Amino acid sequence: MKSILLTLSIAALLVAVIAAQSGSHSSQNDDEVIAESLEVAAWEKLMKEKPGTVLDVRTQEEFARGYIPNAVLIDWYSESFNEKAEKLDKTSPVYLYCHSGGRSKRAMSRLTKLGFEEVYNLKGGITAWNAAHP
Repeated sequence: MKSILLTLSIAALLVAVIAAQSGSHSSQNDDEVIAESLEVAAWEKLMKEKPGTVLDVRTQEEFARGYIPNAVLIDWYSESFNEKAEKLDKTSPVYLYCHSGGRSKRAMSRLTKLGFEEVYNLKGGITAWNAAHP
């Protein structure tokens, strides 16, 4: 009799755990974060369809040599990167780029951890952008 009660108790506990997990899973879908790396054409098309912040994460010196129109500069190497990024609208798409895509890919990860909902990295960075816009 005790083994039957123990088995039933374990089964009830498993059902409760599974129900709790499926409930939390659906709420996670409501808070889904979008973080993608896109080729120039797709990145540019999305920027036109869903306006947001164009974020250049290169240095001031790199920025001075040329940038994508309307870009905001926040140097990835700056100690105040997080602080400055926190001032941006987290509910609006952020379009990231750097020189070739490495820093902006790391910045994409950082921004999602800071609570940004939509972050798009430009594959190949401004190098790819300039090649597509001679």
